[in-house]
Amino acid sequence: MTDSSASDLGHPLAAYADHFAPRHAAHASDYFDTLVSLSGVDELENARLVGELRELERAASSYRSARNARVAALVIGALLALGATVVALTVQHRALLLLVPAVLVSAVLATKVRADLARVNALLGDAECERDARRDMAWKQTEPLNRLHSWGVARLLLERTFPDMRLDPYVTASRVADLQTAYGFDPQLGDATSVTVAQSGSFRDNPFVAVRFLRHWMGSRAYNGSLHIQWTEQVRTSEGQWVTQSRSETLTASVTKPFPEYDEHVAFVYGHESVPGLSFSRTSTWLSGRNESRFADWRKDRKVKKVERLARRDLVTGRGQLTVMANREFEALFHAVDRTNEIDFRLLFTPLAQQEMVSLLNDRQFGYGDDFGFTKRGSLNILEPAHLLRAGLEDNPRLFWRYDVADARRRFLSFHADYFKALYFSLAPLLAIPLYRERRTIPMALAGVPSSSWWEHERVANTFGEAAFHHSASVTRNVLKTSAVQVNPSVHAVDVTAYGYQGFSRVDHVSVRGGDGNLHSVPVPWTEYLGVHRTRRMLVGAAADPQAAGPADHQLARNWDDAVRQYGADPAAAIGRDSLVGVLL
Repeated sequence: MTDSSASDLGHPLAAYADHFAPRHAAHASDYFDTLVSLSGVDELENARLVGELRELERAASSYRSARNARVAALVIGALLALGATVVALTVQHRALLLLVPAVLVSAVLATKVRADLARVNALLGDAECERDARRDMAWKQTEPLNRLHSWGVARLLLERTFPDMRLDPYVTASRVADLQTAYGFDPQLGDATSVTVAQSGSFRDNPFVAVRFLRHWMGSRAYNGSLHIQWTEQVRTSEGQWVTQSRSETLTASVTKPFPEYDEHVAFVYGHESVPGLSFSRTSTWLSGRNESRFADWRKDRKVKKVERLARRDLVTGRGQLTVMANREFEALFHAVDRTNEIDFRLLFTPLAQQEMVSLLNDRQFGYGDDFGFTKRGSLNILEPAHLLRAGLEDNPRLFWRYDVADARRRFLSFHADYFKALYFSLAPLLAIPLYRERRTIPMALAGVPSSSWWEHERVANTFGEAAFHHSASVTRNVLKTSAVQVNPSVHAVDVTAYGYQGFSRVDHVSVRGGDGNLHSVPVPWTEYLGVHRTRRMLVGAAADPQAAGPADHQLARNWDDAVRQYGADPAAAIGRDSLVGVLL
C-alpha cells in the first residue's frame, strides 16, 4: 500500500495493520527525532546523566531501607530495655538481674546503633542531594526539547498518515451548523449533559464530530436503618415452672429515595448523504471474537434463528420486510433487525461490506472488536465506540515534558499511536461500507472566521474543572452548562453555570413489627438532595498561530488582547488547546 486509496480502505482492518499503523509510527518517530535535532539536546549525554540519576535513586533507596532497619532496632531495643527495667523494679529479687542486660542494651543503642544511624543518615542525605542535583541538571538539559512540544501535533501527524481525514483545530460553530442543516443533527445534548472532550473534522469532506460528555439523571438509592429491641417473656420450664426470660432482636427497615447519578458517554457522529431513507440501530451482541467453540456457534445460530422468526412474522403480518442476509455471521453479529428498508440496507451493506464488518467485529488483535453501537437516522450516523471513553484526545504538550529523553520518546510514540488508533477505529465501521467512502457532493458552508461552538465552550469549562465553578454547598458532581455572547468575531464571553446538589440529612421512621408482637418505629437515615447552582464568566477565543504570524494571526491576537483588556482578565492565567484559548474572569 502506498496511499489511502478507495481499494485500500475497502479492507479497513488490513489497511490499518499493514499500512496505517506502521506508517503513523514512522511519522511520529521522525517528528520526535526532528524535535531532538532542533533542540540540540545530546541524547547520549542525557542517557548517561539519567543513568547516574538512576544509580543515585537506587543508592538512596538502599540507604533509606538501612535507616529504617536501624530505627526499628532502636525502637525495639528501647522497648525491650524499658520492659526489662520495669519487671526488675516491680518483681525485684532475682528479677533485678534483668537490669544488667537492660543497661547493656541501652549502652549499645546509645553508642553503636545510634552512631551507625547517624552515618547512614549522612550517606542518605548525600545521595539525595546528589540525586536532586542530577535531576535538576537533566531537566535543564531537556528544557529546549520540552519547549518545542506544542498543541496540534496529533492533528498534524494524523493528517500526514491519513490525508483523507482532516481534523479541525477545535469544534467550530460552522461545523456544528453544517451537521445540523445538511444532515439533520440536533447538537443539543440536553440540559443534563456537559461536553468534556470534543474533536471534529471530515473524511473526504463528509463531516464528523467525536464527543465525550458527562450525563446526569436522578436515580434512586436504598437506605437502611436498624433498631435493637429487648423484652421479657414468661416461659414454662420442663418442670412446669414459669420463669422470666429476656429476648432481643434487631429490626431492620429500608427506604428508597432519589439519588443523583452520573456517568460518561461517547458518540462519533458522521454525516453522509447516502440512502437517507434508511434507519436502523444495533448494539454490541457480545458474540464477536474468533471463538470457534461449539457453544459460540450455538449462540450465533440462535441469534440468526431469532432474525428468521422476525422475518417470517413480517412476511405473515405484512408490517415489515425483514429478510435474512446470506452472510449468517453478519446477521448474528451486526443484528440490525429494526432496519426500515431492506433494499436500502442491502445497498449499504454489500457482500464485501458484510465481510469487512464481521472482520472488525471479530478482531481482537489490532482494533477493539465489537465495542460500538451503531444508529442510522436518515443522513446521520451515530456510533458509540466504548474505547473513546478511555482515549486521550488532547495532545497537551506537558504530557511529553520529561527530563529523560528516552522516556519522553516512549510517551510521545505511545500517545500518538493510541490517538490514531482511537480515531481510526471510530471511523472503521463506516469505512467498511463502500457508499460511506464516497466523497461529499452536497455544498459546504464553512467560510469566515472559525468561531468556537458551545460544545467547545463546555469543553473549555470542563478543562478548568468543576472546582472552578461549583457552588460551595454542592456535595455532588457538577454539570457545567454555558451561554455565550460574542465579543468580537473570534472571542466569546461565556457564562458557565455549574449545577449540583446540596445534601441534607433526613430520618424516616418505618413501623416494623417485632418479635414482642408490637410495632416499633425503626429510624432510617437518608440524604435529601436539593439543587444548587453558581455562574461564573470566562473568555474563550481563537488563538493565533505563533509560527505562522500572518495577517489573520495578527488579527486573532488583536481580538484576544482587546477582549482581555475589556474584561480585565489575567492573560497569564489563560489555558490553551491547539488554536483555542480560555481564561476565567
